[in-house]
Amino acid sequence: MAIPNKTELKSLVAKNKIEEVIKALLAVTEASSDGDLHNDVVTQSAKWQSLKREQILGTIDPADEALTRNRITHALLSLIDQLPDSGQAEGPAVNTPAPKAKPQSPEQPDPIVQPLSPGRYLTISLVALSISVGLFFALTIFQDQLSVQSGNRAYYILLFPLAFSTAAFLFGAMRSYAAYTQIAVNHTLELGGPIVAALLVIVAGFQLVPQAGPFEYTIFLEATGSRIEPAFKGKYPAIVKLKLNNDVRTDEVDEHGAADFKNIPVDFQQLEVPVELDFNGWQFADTHDKKNVVKLAEKSATLAIEPDGSLSKVFGAVRDENDRFLADIAITVGTLTTQTDKLGRFSLDIPIDQQKREQKLRAYKEGYKIWEQNVYPEQNEEIPIMLIKATK
Repeated sequence: MAIPNKTELKSLVAKNKIEEVIKALLAVTEASSDGDLHNDVVTQSAKWQSLKREQILGTIDPADEALTRNRITHALLSLIDQLPDSGQAEGPAVNTPAPKAKPQSPEQPDPIVQPLSPGRYLTISLVALSISVGLFFALTIFQDQLSVQSGNRAYYILLFPLAFSTAAFLFGAMRSYAAYTQIAVNHTLELGGPIVAALLVIVAGFQLVPQAGPFEYTIFLEATGSRIEPAFKGKYPAIVKLKLNNDVRTDEVDEHGAADFKNIPVDFQQLEVPVELDFNGWQFADTHDKKNVVKLAEKSATLAIEPDGSLSKVFGAVRDENDRFLADIAITVGTLTTQTDKLGRFSLDIPIDQQKREQKLRAYKEGYKIWEQNVYPEQNEEIPIMLIKATK
């Protein structure tokens, strides 16, 4: 199926064919190399599906439905404008490793005469073992710093002095004997006992410890310094984005303020990664912004959030039926009151303990019908009010 171009996509939006637009955007962005753009489309798709579910269940009123639909529509138009004209990502080449030669076991050569006394080799073994133990304690103390650079196998550093200690003890102090011979293409490779023992210790150290797999991480959001309790599962749920390079993970926050991210590659363990909050009316408290960073250590982190000020004011203008501005009109929001000025304009600041996403706004003057409507301060738009004269 041919994918519509930008003009055709905008035409579909105008025809209110949102499903077709979302499917086309998902197809285009999935084939592109812009992971952020694709994840933004996925977010809008999730919001659209959530709106459809609420329509089916009948849990959303017409005003909220129209508001949500308009937001999704504007977001889709913005994403359409960001689409590239062309481009296609190329897949990485796959290299197949060559098979390894299998060792053969010919007859043993004569034991090699050791140049040092058993006591000297025992001393060398103890020194190497002490270095290995010292490295073990150092890795334990500085685990967080080393794991970022060396990964979960940082402890392999101590395998080398441990292997040296083993070789010195077995084949110097104990006078043991071992040899390994490999014959291939008329060439013979012979390894003496000490090097064989050292290699066995190192190889066994790598093979016996299983590789760490993907891990899970939970981000908890906690409101601080505010009497407002965030409605994480309200009409406009909170969404947390976790950016793992080009892979942007999104998760909707549950009623306890938790966002769970699963199957995170082990390479990101102990790293600081960007995190974004998509939650109207709220921002991170320590950055005073929608963006922050989180260190993927332990299994979870708690990030403080605060109101972002978008719910702190309502403003607008009052006119009559003849489009004339009206002065001295009483404006109320809850227990807060103000009046319009000579130009019919008003602005009302809402204290933090009374801030919420939806407010009941009333306008009244003697001789006119009472005007009231639910308004949304986070939209930051002028509220037009028309008063109609009361009939006697």
